[in-house]
Amino acid sequence: MLIDTAVFQRWLSRPVSEGRFVRHVLTLASGTLAAQLVTVAAAPLLARAYSPEAFGIFGALIGLGAVLGGVAGLKYELAIVLERGEASASDALRLTLSIAAAFAGVVLMAAVLASSLFNPLKLSDHNLLLLLLPVFALLSGWSTALGFWATRHEYWAVQAQSVLARNLGTAGCQLGLSLFATGPLGLTTGRVVGELFAFVRLWHGIRPARGGSQTWMHFGRTSNGDRTNGSRLQALAAKHRELPLYQAPRAFLRSATVHLPVLLLTGCASPIVAGLYWFAARLLRMPVEMAGNAVRRVFFKGAVALHQEGNSTRPFLISVTALLGVAGLAPMLVLAAKGPELFAFAFGEEWRIAGAYARWLAVWSWLELIAAPAGMLVSVYSIQRSFFWVDVTALLTGAAALMLAAWSGRYELAIGLYVAVMASRCLHQIAFVLARTGDAAK
Repeated sequence: MLIDTAVFQRWLSRPVSEGRFVRHVLTLASGTLAAQLVTVAAAPLLARAYSPEAFGIFGALIGLGAVLGGVAGLKYELAIVLERGEASASDALRLTLSIAAAFAGVVLMAAVLASSLFNPLKLSDHNLLLLLLPVFALLSGWSTALGFWATRHEYWAVQAQSVLARNLGTAGCQLGLSLFATGPLGLTTGRVVGELFAFVRLWHGIRPARGGSQTWMHFGRTSNGDRTNGSRLQALAAKHRELPLYQAPRAFLRSATVHLPVLLLTGCASPIVAGLYWFAARLLRMPVEMAGNAVRRVFFKGAVALHQEGNSTRPFLISVTALLGVAGLAPMLVLAAKGPELFAFAFGEEWRIAGAYARWLAVWSWLELIAAPAGMLVSVYSIQRSFFWVDVTALLTGAAALMLAAWSGRYELAIGLYVAVMASRCLHQIAFVLARTGDAAK
């Protein structure tokens, strides 16, 4: 056994620990797989309904929204799982929701100012689309918080259904609006609607009472039924201050590494080049979202339990990382070899260049997938500070390399250089965390 079975059994309260882990992952992954099938089925239709330029503008906007939404709760959602007591976890949920609402208010003011005074993304008359950013950031932050509450209480099916609801809402709205030739507005509105669907499914999925202390009705109350108050939330915020100080900036940087190329290509090249890149990147990240997010949530829950029991998480990390590496290897090799031909066949000849970009992105997506478990242990071992400057260096180096090559008109080289930097970052994360967990086991 690679996992300390006794401890893992106590976490799961089930007789077969590894089997339970796999079933949890499959439950989450099945919902994500169904959601991605919706996206794949809609992709050829969307590729013919919207131009690469529309996708470029949409990618820039939604990239900003994803970066902002990823840190809307300042990463206090991690405390929902890290806290031992149910009352403290409820406080962490309330704290995260409140911070996300305040954050969205700040984004709204910035969006109004930006759309009125200047044109940061060369969007001409599309600047009003910036006003959708605070809505997206709010829904994304709240969905993330509710998702971690669901993770704490192992509501895996609800999370799977929320992912499916998000993609169904997005694809349906985008396809429907394409009938009215709305361009970037249709794509962006559809994505916001999809996030709303995900939030509603999570809200209704975790709200009904399910018995014991793990009920929605206990949200915002202590075990004695007293309302949460500001002093307790402040104490909780101070206890987990490393989350906003280091984990939130890291999350911002990680999200920026994914979406920054679209923003840079929009400015350094054109929305058409950015749209080709975004379309390929979106499809290539689907395996990461399908397997990575499912494993990440379940792995985090198990790793926290192992660590709190004083046991090593290293065997658990090695087994899950190896499993992800083997599972993602074949698709990566196929796309790296035949990307242009596959994209031209599936989406039309004008998307062949996107397939060339996909060759590079396949390698990055594969490494992001296998680095996902190691990334979750960063907060478990409170080693956020060690990774912060690595992330900053990688982002700045990758951005500089991409811009230099893009300004010379060598767009595929620009993407290749950026991917090389980000691949090195993933490998460093895996190696560092493996070493850290090995030291902790001594």
